[in-house]
Order: sequence, then C-alpha cells, then structure tokens
Amino acid sequence: MVRPPSPRPLPPVVLMLLLLLLLLLPPPSPLPLAAGDPLPTESRLMNSCLQARRKCQADPICSAAYHHLDSCTSSISTPLPSEEPSVPADCLEAAQQLRNSSLIGCMCHRRMKNQVACLDIYWTVHRARSLSRLVDFQTHCHPMDILGTCATEQSRCLRAYLGLIGTAMTPNFVSNVNTSVALSCTCRGSGNLQEECEQLEGFFSHNPCLTEAIAAKMRFHSQLFYQDWPHPTFAVMAHQNENRALRSQPWAPSLFSCTLPLILLLSLW
Repeated sequence: MVRPPSPRPLPPVVLMLLLLLLLLLPPPSPLPLAAGDPLPTESRLMNSCLQARRKCQADPICSAAYHHLDSCTSSISTPLPSEEPSVPADCLEAAQQLRNSSLIGCMCHRRMKNQVACLDIYWTVHRARSLSRLVDFQTHCHPMDILGTCATEQSRCLRAYLGLIGTAMTPNFVSNVNTSVALSCTCRGSGNLQEECEQLEGFFSHNPCLTEAIAAKMRFHSQLFYQDWPHPTFAVMAHQNENRALRSQPWAPSLFSCTLPLILLLSLW
C-alpha cells in the first residue's frame, strides 16, 4: 500500500507573517464618546498616571525616587547636535528604581480631566529614560574591532538597539535580504556639523558590533525554525550581508523589516 506523501511545512515567510499578524492585532478599543458623554476621568483608565503616583507615594522607596526624578527633569536639557546626550547618573538610578512601579506603564487620555497634571507625571518618569536610550546604544553597541566584538554583551546591544525604536532615532532595515540598518533621517542640511552627523549615521550603518549581534540572533532562531529540515535562507542572508555592494531588492522589504525586529524583541522578553 502506497503511503500518502507527508504534507510540506509552510514556508518560513508565511509562518513569520502569521506570527506577526497574531501579535500585532490591536486590543479592543474603547467606545467613542458621544456628544453628551462626560470627559473620561482617571477612574476610567486602566492605569492612570494620577493613580500610579498615589500608589507610589504610599511606598517610601518609590516616593523618594519619584521626587528625585522630578527634580532631575528640570535640570536635564536637550543636547546640541554636536554633543553626546547625557543624563546624570543619579537621575538614571532614580529611573531604574521605578522600573517595577506602576508609573512606568501609566497612561493619560487627551480628553481626561486633570490632563496637564497627568502628563506632568508621565514625562517626569519617561524623559530621563528617553534621553538615555541613545547613550545606552552608544555604550553597549560600541565596536571594539572590525570583527564585530561589542564593548559589552551582544544581548545588551540588542536591548539598547530595540530601545531606540519609536524615537526620532529609530533605525530601519534597508533591505529584505540582509541585516543592514540605517537611520530614517539624513545628514542633508547639516552645514558645519556634517562630519559629526556622518559619524552618528555610520554608527548605525557601519557598526560591526550591531551587525554581528543581529546576525547571531538570527542564526540562533534559524536553528529553531529549521532544525528538522534544511533551509538556505539565512545562509544566503549571511553571505549577502557580507557584501556591502549588494543593492536592495525591490520586493517585500516591509515584511522583513517587521519580522526581524519582532524576532529580536520576542527573544528578549
């Protein structure tokens, strides 16, 4: 009796797309307010910053860290383009002490009562953390040599890299066939700061530490995906990633740009 052929597994691109769609499904959104409905209050939010601050004030350690961070926000200034961003160490330490507090995930509604007070709390907590992201990336993704040796562990470089996503310095993948990244901004119009801008740009586009950290994580996941049957996709990607002269392919860049950071993010949770 002839055995029926075993079904072929789904292509990896299809599996990645299904995983991406599953994880990116938006949560149920609240019903829109009618003309006669009252403005949303903090009690209608799952984690209002006003409620989170009251919880924090009940804890002496959290309360002290929050008040110290509040004094930090007035002293932290936006750096000039020619300067490296810096945040005082004591402010970063205070922000770290709040990492397990409900203040980290608190939110405000643009039509809520006490909106200004809520936003003041939000930015008190998040401003120092936001300004420190580029510093973290420059520290942990600093290449020690041309082989891609990082100044710290590769996992810390990837965490710092993912921390930039959603900011003005968000890096993007420039091709669907390799792991090359570049900033979405350009150095046009930089004037006498052109050299400094190109150095910052090169820290993303020509950073062997970041490239090797991403490639190592992709090799690890390729072994999980294809441990039962061989697949040359990632081998081809690794080979093409070494060729800097390779031009970007015109098809499906958005799929690779979404799935690669998703894989990196899931691996660090």
